[in-house]
Amino acid sequence: WVNTTFSYAGEPLFMHLFAWTVLATIVALERGTVAKAITAGLLLGAACLARPTVVFLPALFLVLFPLVWRRRGVWLAVAACLAWAAPQVPWVLRNQAAFGRPVLTSTLGGYALYVAATAARDDRVHLTGWDLELRDLHREMLSVLERTGRTVNDVNETEFDDALRGAALEIIAANRRAYVRNSAMGAIGIWFWLNSGRGAYM
Repeated sequence: WVNTTFSYAGEPLFMHLFAWTVLATIVALERGTVAKAITAGLLLGAACLARPTVVFLPALFLVLFPLVWRRRGVWLAVAACLAWAAPQVPWVLRNQAAFGRPVLTSTLGGYALYVAATAARDDRVHLTGWDLELRDLHREMLSVLERTGRTVNDVNETEFDDALRGAALEIIAANRRAYVRNSAMGAIGIWFWLNSGRGAYM
């Protein structure tokens, strides 16, 4: 890992792209044209590259278009899903070349799961990450890798992520109730803060 003093938040770009995705999907559902469906799919694909949390949303195309347009909606849904996949292809090919594995979107799944798992283990309610001492957490993550006899210089991103995911699943298995409780409280807490006008990071 390289610690830097600069970081870029993907949320502003994601929110713009996702807002346009919602608008484009509404228009596509109203007009029922292939071009509009493709536009909605492309925008969702771009939003997915900014924030992979929406990686499963193309499934909604498979529900909404046939629901509104019946048989024609099936083809509209297929067009939207193919358009969503188009922006992912270059990134997946890049990951295949870099890591030897066709990783979709990012290699941070294990990291995020480990943060949530350690919060449950330590009896913390993890909402945003700002309450964590990240330097200590990163040291702990490095120790996870060292227990396998490797260092950060011996592995690539996907291998490190796999090690974190495996350690996180072990922690979750030993703290199931705390993990479920924290997940529920986190979802409710984020919803509350966002809708109370107080912001998500307070």
